[in-house]
Amino acid sequence: MGVSRWDKFYNKGKRDMESLSARLGNSDAQDPDPIAESEMSEKLATTWKKVSANEITLRNGVEGSDHFFDVNAKLKKLKTLYYHSFFSPRPGVIIAASNEGYDKSSNTTMPWKWSKTIGTLWMQACTKDNLLPSSLKWIFRDTITNPETRDVLKEALLRTKVNMKTLDTIEKTFTRKDEAFYAIMGTPNGNGIPWLLKEYAHHLGEKTVTSITILAEMDDPTNPLFDLKFAIGKAPTRESTTATNTSPPEIDPQNAYDDEDDGCGCHGLSCTLM
Repeated sequence: MGVSRWDKFYNKGKRDMESLSARLGNSDAQDPDPIAESEMSEKLATTWKKVSANEITLRNGVEGSDHFFDVNAKLKKLKTLYYHSFFSPRPGVIIAASNEGYDKSSNTTMPWKWSKTIGTLWMQACTKDNLLPSSLKWIFRDTITNPETRDVLKEALLRTKVNMKTLDTIEKTFTRKDEAFYAIMGTPNGNGIPWLLKEYAHHLGEKTVTSITILAEMDDPTNPLFDLKFAIGKAPTRESTTATNTSPPEIDPQNAYDDEDDGCGCHGLSCTLM
């Protein structure tokens, strides 16, 4: 019998967070080079637009900024591939608005993983605002469309007895002590974040994910509008990562995802499995 989707993502989320903790404990480890601006400009058509913070709608608003950088990074040779994000260094906010990292018709993927692209753009945004990259405090995944992530979010709410049929809005937070925390971290919309924090620890500081909040609008209970809010905080010296499920099931090798960053969270399952 194969491993359930929930357990598969739970195990992946645990592995990614444990890998992050191990990296943060190695003060001598160096970050990989960010994408060189020349390399990025050669392959990506990147547009930057400074917009008023009032134009950015957050269902659980973050204060402290008068502007965001609206950044669209498209692959030049195939404009259907892109990472569209908003960055506001002063309150420390990244919003992954929409991403498409895989084009099925041409079997083409973005040249860089989500974590490396977003990490490089975040550093550029901080340079523009003359602030340190270590200001990062929040990462939002906006309007979740990936079907596997959505299934995990629904199951997380059901397991905690949240009634999705009677509520207009839902705001449910999970911490490192909750099994759902790791299941969400392992999804296509979650697993790029530990990689971002791990790969750019030299610039960001020793940070970890402290909580995950599901934000949902239930106008149509059969098709909720989901956002995710990841709180980023300083990693304690000795972290406790014990969840309710302390003995995760064995991973079926034929069904396991690899541990590379595949966190763009786009629709294409080939992208989330690459």
